[in-house]
Amino acid sequence: MAGFSPRLTWAFVASFIVGVSAMSAQDQSLAAAAKREKIRRAKVSKPVKVLTEEDGKEIAARGAGSVTALTSAAGSDTEVVHVSTEPPIEAQKAEWKNRADALRTSIAGYEADIKQKAADIEVFRSDIAPLSAQEAQDPLRIQKRAQQIAEMNTEIEKQRANLADARKAMTDLEKEARQHAIPAGWLR
Repeated sequence: MAGFSPRLTWAFVASFIVGVSAMSAQDQSLAAAAKREKIRRAKVSKPVKVLTEEDGKEIAARGAGSVTALTSAAGSDTEVVHVSTEPPIEAQKAEWKNRADALRTSIAGYEADIKQKAADIEVFRSDIAPLSAQEAQDPLRIQKRAQQIAEMNTEIEKQRANLADARKAMTDLEKEARQHAIPAGWLR
């Protein structure tokens, strides 16, 4: 070894060892992958059905899917039958709009109900309503009024919780629409 330096010799030996070990690891991983595939195929109980042109025509006749049929060996003439499995776009648009309208209606209803109940509480607190002689002489009248106001406030809190749920449902509907690439105009 007159022309090789010791460093070059060691570098060659090291690269040879690394290459051999990498090939060995690759062979082991390939063997493991083949073994896993063999096990996976053994677990498959049903054979896979191969769809033919006739199967496609049957599906198209039922009103689902689409078929492209070649009429010549060269493939110059084709017959294309397009039948969508999804509902028409107008039906989808109407469904999304109806869902959004229902949520908006419930939100508006809760808001109006909360506003009305708050006004009722204010009228009740103002004590403008005429009292009968019996009510005026009732020693527990103030406690009863406080209890009625507390019940009214509880009702308002329930409606506020319902309103928050309806608003969250609207936000969730908008998020779902974005995930399904639904145009924003469909929800208006």
